[in-house]
Amino acid sequence: MNMKSKDCRNLRKCQEKQSEFKADNTLSSLEVSENNYEKRELKRNERLLGTSFLAMAVPFIFQYFALHMIEIVDAVMVGHFLTSSDLIALSIGFKAERLADLPFVFFGTGGAILVGNLLGKGERKKANEVYSFCLWASVALSCLLAFFAVFAKPVANLLIRGVNPKIVESAGTYIFWIISMSPLIVIFCCVCRFIRVEGYAKTVSAFYITANILNAFFDFILLKFFSMGIEAVAFGSLIGYFLSSVILLFYFRSPQKMLSFVNPFRIDYKTALDAIRAGTPACFRILADTAISGIRYSMTAAMFGMPGLLLGTLYTEITSVINLFLDGIFTAFSVYVSILNGEKDYRGLKAITRFSMFLTLGICGTIIFSFLLYPSAVFRLFGINKLQEILIPMLRACMPVILIDMFIYFWGQYYEAIMFTSFSLLADCFNIHAVLFIILFILKTFGIHWNYSTCIILDGTISMLIMIVWHLKNHSLGNWSLLPDEESKALYITVNATDDLASMVSRKIQAFCQKNSVSKKLSILLALATEEMVCVQISNKEDVGGSMDIIVRIGQNELLLIMRDKGRPFDIVAYAGYEQAPGSSIDVLKKIAAEISYTRAMQMNNTIIKFLKERDI
Repeated sequence: MNMKSKDCRNLRKCQEKQSEFKADNTLSSLEVSENNYEKRELKRNERLLGTSFLAMAVPFIFQYFALHMIEIVDAVMVGHFLTSSDLIALSIGFKAERLADLPFVFFGTGGAILVGNLLGKGERKKANEVYSFCLWASVALSCLLAFFAVFAKPVANLLIRGVNPKIVESAGTYIFWIISMSPLIVIFCCVCRFIRVEGYAKTVSAFYITANILNAFFDFILLKFFSMGIEAVAFGSLIGYFLSSVILLFYFRSPQKMLSFVNPFRIDYKTALDAIRAGTPACFRILADTAISGIRYSMTAAMFGMPGLLLGTLYTEITSVINLFLDGIFTAFSVYVSILNGEKDYRGLKAITRFSMFLTLGICGTIIFSFLLYPSAVFRLFGINKLQEILIPMLRACMPVILIDMFIYFWGQYYEAIMFTSFSLLADCFNIHAVLFIILFILKTFGIHWNYSTCIILDGTISMLIMIVWHLKNHSLGNWSLLPDEESKALYITVNATDDLASMVSRKIQAFCQKNSVSKKLSILLALATEEMVCVQISNKEDVGGSMDIIVRIGQNELLLIMRDKGRPFDIVAYAGYEQAPGSSIDVLKKIAAEISYTRAMQMNNTIIKFLKERDI
């Protein structure tokens, strides 16, 4: 279809509608006639975000299912081919392995959050600078960390001394190999952190699924036929990541990707600090978890012996099983929160948070209930045949605490994504069981003898109470999301992408602007800009009739028009530059707007148009 003829028709529509606006000096009749329409459309504002969120979350669920399956497969293989002592050593090694993840978690997590925020604002140039800086900084830090692998066994002996010497030796061996090989893994994982911000969920999921399959295959081969011991698990992971990296080429060859490599030294000092600050909670979580976990294992072994160690290991592995499903949701949630927070789309942000929280509690509750009914399945899964009579009642008593852990973890992800560092650090303290560490320290100091399951239950209860009190102390209960209340200065509309609704939307926007003391001239221009954008984007959509979100936000000195739709990639700025003749309607729109930016994020087109109130248009 001829695009220029469509634009001409759209321009004539705008001119006709401008005449109607000038003739209409009252808004009361408009409000009455469209009152029902407004209520109906506002209820549907969350649908586009919800469907897009699920479309991204499902591949991420498979991704994290595969990612956590690497740990679970490793544990199952070790449990069946080696001994229970090696299984405990592997569980300890998993905690220390997070030190090898530190570079890409620190720069990858913080950088991805900041990049999502910048893409939400439409600042692609600065997003590219953050992307390049964080990627190379993570690789450099990983290479530095690899030099310290020689201290793995002495550190393992220091942290978990008092535990069975065989466990200490096996844990040290695993930690040595996984840290030595970390630079080869970090670069792949760091790139994946940024890929998922752009919405390439399927590519990232394919990478991790392939890595998991290869890891399971090589674990089996190395353990069964080569008798390599626990180091076979580290080599299996490395081979899996390396061979599956070819899948990432599909991202780098994509013409639709928003991020690209630039000189990493272009980044300014403040932006680099913002990226580091955003990654601080994740860095703290890894360092504190590694240190506290090592000491806690030593204290548990001294106070509760093998039953305590096995209970702690099973508790950790059950949490990993739950994270098979939840971490995919958390990842999609973090991506959306960072972008929506950058757009200042607070209504959409609260909707996504509420939806994700219910999903978290539902999935976690279902899995915990299943294990409460059939706890013996956990022992069969990990090949543990000893002490079942003692551990099953204790495990049943501890399982409800996992629900509290997941709830706190959820809010920690939320606070981290909106860069609310203090709350995120508090949630991280509870996620690494700092309260449990304090409880064990007090019991050991005063010689008090409790059941280990009682300590875990008390840990979860205290953590939840402190979290609630801290929130109520710093914020009102109504402001649970820690975001400013700007609903009175924002209009949210969701419409079916059809031409007959474009004029109705423009009239609604004009009415809203004039209610909020925006000049009539600027209100008309903003309304016309909206109608023009709706018409042009409809003409370029594959899913004609699908939903389109429109947000008008009135600031102190500016007006923002934000539009998103789930159609094929459509950059309005580039389109105006070479598809239309000079003087066309989009060309005029570009001249009267203070700024127009476009990003392809959350698997949707996101266009932001800024108008200045004081500008003489």
